[in-house]
Amino acid sequence: GRRSRAGTRSGAPPTAFAVKQELLVRNEVARLAQETRFSKAEIETLLEQWGGAVDGQITKEQFAAGLAEIGVDDELVVEQQFAAFDDDRSGTVDFREYIRAMSVLKHGTQEERLELIFKSYDLDGSGTLDRDEVYAIYRTALLYNGDNVDAAHDTILQEVDAVFAQCDADGDGAIDFDEFKQGVEKNAILAQCFIECPI
Repeated sequence: GRRSRAGTRSGAPPTAFAVKQELLVRNEVARLAQETRFSKAEIETLLEQWGGAVDGQITKEQFAAGLAEIGVDDELVVEQQFAAFDDDRSGTVDFREYIRAMSVLKHGTQEERLELIFKSYDLDGSGTLDRDEVYAIYRTALLYNGDNVDAAHDTILQEVDAVFAQCDADGDGAIDFDEFKQGVEKNAILAQCFIECPI
């Protein structure tokens, strides 16, 4: 049979602490299964890949190192992706944040994915995208496609102007989520970067 995580390698009975930890893990897995579109088995598999600790956290540096292993090393892309996962803006990603974001990426509706993408580009957490953040969307898309970002600077600025002209419905100089969503739906905002970029 399969040995419980709370058991010991020597076959000795688990300690009270180990039993309590196992119960906490089971409760957290059950809670996350209710809150997300992952099954308990999927969450347990992801937890094992995470290192087994539901209270474990990773820093932005660890997150960046993981992305570097799959070939993503641009600082802006790392920042954007970390922002999408770090829901509470604490500077770390915990297992709950990781599972919630992964659930949206794997099983979320189009609107949920757009919300996560919006959050990834809202680097200052203001709830809106300013001109610099929209510029970053286009810059990231060009980087991902292997284009020369420096050579395209003026073109990107023109695209940013066009996005604000078409999407900033209330004229406040910022794009909120509803304006962003409408812009993507109308293809006024570069929709392919959200499909092609690794998020």
